[in-house]
Amino acid sequence: MNVVHAFNPGYTKAFHESIKVENPIKKELDKKVNIHRVKKDIVSAWSHNETAFDHKDKNADMLDRHSLDTFTNEEI
Repeated sequence: MNVVHAFNPGYTKAFHESIKVENPIKKELDKKVNIHRVKKDIVSAWSHNETAFDHKDKNADMLDRHSLDTFTNEEI
């Protein structure tokens, strides 16, 4: 695996605390995993190594913010 891009992944505090990754593995994953999320998306709020984007609709509700509609085929 060279690189991974995840978009609005389900990543919460409870999930983060439930997984244990040893430091060498964590360092390797940190280099390869890129998380792209929408600001104020509470489902992916605990994502690390993230790039947060504004939702195209500033008044979007929680479900809209978690959808992938904000992301397009344009290069990030």
